[in-house]
Amino acid sequence: MEHSTYCFASAEGKFVLFVEAFARGWLAALLDFPRLGSPDGAQAEIEALVLLPQVCCIPTEEAYEAWYARAWSVGYSDASTLSEHEITMVLVALPLKSRPTDDALAFIKETFTTEGRAALNNLYARM
Repeated sequence: MEHSTYCFASAEGKFVLFVEAFARGWLAALLDFPRLGSPDGAQAEIEALVLLPQVCCIPTEEAYEAWYARAWSVGYSDASTLSEHEITMVLVALPLKSRPTDDALAFIKETFTTEGRAALNNLYARM
């Protein structure tokens, strides 16, 4: 018997599924950044169907899809309210706190000499 990842009938299982949908919506907003639109219900529906085999105890497929789309939209909407600076703090700065200082510095230097080179050049020119 295959074990389901998410149980729609239990409060804990539903919360874990909410976190999954929220995170996927949040990621979609980050990928759309800076051209954020309204949450794409079609994308949420596709993702809901992809996860469907991992979910048990669904009353109806329609109820599950609607609930998932709402949870996904909450994630998308939440991320779309953040500034670029806030996104950076959440996704980069906080995880760096748990890294050893040398590792964190290496990551920062690598980032600013590759993807962040234009920003670094801008800052350097202001010195």
